[in-house]
Amino acid sequence: MENIERSVDIKATPTAVWAIISEPGWWVNKGEELRPHRIEPTDHGTVRVHDDETGTFEIEVVEQDEPRYAAYRWHPTSSDDPATLTEFWLEPHDGGVTLRVVESDFADLPADKLADFLRNNSHGWEQELGLAKARAES
Repeated sequence: MENIERSVDIKATPTAVWAIISEPGWWVNKGEELRPHRIEPTDHGTVRVHDDETGTFEIEVVEQDEPRYAAYRWHPTSSDDPATLTEFWLEPHDGGVTLRVVESDFADLPADKLADFLRNNSHGWEQELGLAKARAES
């Protein structure tokens, strides 16, 4: 498997969905709801996203093209492991937008973590996209 790809149709404007996906680490949750995070810049061009339940993650904002595309690099397992690339696309259509996520660059993750990572994140993206949908449509 070269990447994880998921998508969801959302009955909302691109601007409403962009307000969610433009926040680094918006997807760092336990699956029940999108929670607020404390975000602080670092001295080396990344941000630290602090979540009360899941911990702290360092995230690089690779690119943002409002309101169409956002890309981030982050360490989903530990800061000692290679970072993955997480990209979000907003594709407008009649009645709303499709939010698509692709997470890639995890072939270099340690073999003992890769299977768990793929399983957890494949399921996790379905949950997180559902939370984004619920928030944008509310």
